[in-house]
Amino acid sequence: MTKTKIFQLALIPIILLLGWLLFDGIKSEIDKAENIAKSEALVIARLKMIRDAQKAYFEVHTKYASSWDSLFHFINHGKMYNISRKERIVMSSMDRNPKDPKYGLEDSVVVTYDTLGIIDAKTAIFPPDKYPDLKVEELKYVPDYKGLTTKLYEERLKAEGKTRPEFELYAAQKTVNGVPVSYVEVKDPYPLDKTRKDDNQIARRRLLRFGSREEVTISGNWE
Repeated sequence: MTKTKIFQLALIPIILLLGWLLFDGIKSEIDKAENIAKSEALVIARLKMIRDAQKAYFEVHTKYASSWDSLFHFINHGKMYNISRKERIVMSSMDRNPKDPKYGLEDSVVVTYDTLGIIDAKTAIFPPDKYPDLKVEELKYVPDYKGLTTKLYEERLKAEGKTRPEFELYAAQKTVNGVPVSYVEVKDPYPLDKTRKDDNQIARRRLLRFGSREEVTISGNWE
């Protein structure tokens, strides 16, 4: 057997090893991307639920809940008006009186509201048919897909005295031009995607959140 042949045979296991490492590296990146996508989908769904609860709280109290305890107490024990909303399209010429200034102009929509009674806040915000197994107190926890988030932030959570990652909740009222204005922000400070940073110039690449501490909005930065 020639030296060239021996050298070629010796290269085979090295080539196989390098090929496996390349495949494993690519697969790991694909798995990581899939885990992040699924994790963030769960986080966004949870943020939407919290936002619905805060919107309902605001309807009753004209401000946002500044603590989880306040929000949870409202969901579990609060009451809300059950309001029916009806819309009726008014045609430009068919439904209007000829003496109406808008006669002959564009169609319009007339909205009427009827109060049907009072219902539990929990039922109004989270209908049982849609959320049959809802545990209200779980809302403050960041969904932990496959336990990956807790594993990633294990040391930080231990230092913070927490066993599970939690959303960060902020709500306050400020006076702007003599008028009280309410602000709310809820964000995920434990992103599975470590490239998410609050100093990112692209809003969609910052920590997942809804609301703002400086602007009157409840929009999510994923929207």
